[in-house]
Amino acid sequence: MSDQHAKGPGTGHDHEPETFDREISVRPLVAFAVGLVVVIIVSGVAMWGLSVLLKAREEAQDRPLSPVVQREGAPPVPEPHLQTTPELDLKAMRAHEDSLLHSYAWVDRNAGVARIPLERAMELLVQQGLPTRAEPLPWTRPGTWRDQSLQRLAREGGP
Repeated sequence: MSDQHAKGPGTGHDHEPETFDREISVRPLVAFAVGLVVVIIVSGVAMWGLSVLLKAREEAQDRPLSPVVQREGAPPVPEPHLQTTPELDLKAMRAHEDSLLHSYAWVDRNAGVARIPLERAMELLVQQGLPTRAEPLPWTRPGTWRDQSLQRLAREGGP
């Protein structure tokens, strides 16, 4: 490449290489920045004024509280209430359930029904075994249930 620059119209280099050419003017950039700051400030003030106006309008449209509510206070929030601390609620529920599983208590004292700890109930079950029927059901061939029900109906005087 040559170190010489072309001169003349349309070449883009109409000046000497030693001189500095200021291609970007600073004055329009500063004017744009100042204008942008002014627009932002004016918009902020306008939004603040609008929020004050709308709040005043809303307060003017509010109905006064009834004398009953003024005298007795606001009614309680209806059920169900949201949990504010679900982790603590879960711990409390599990602690309550564990106390039920591992303690003695009367369920119905008049009927003689009591609750015993889970471990003790399993020990008793192992010692005594599961309850069984006194008399086993008679064996019937598969598919004969209709015949037996018809015989029972005949014995009982059914249709």
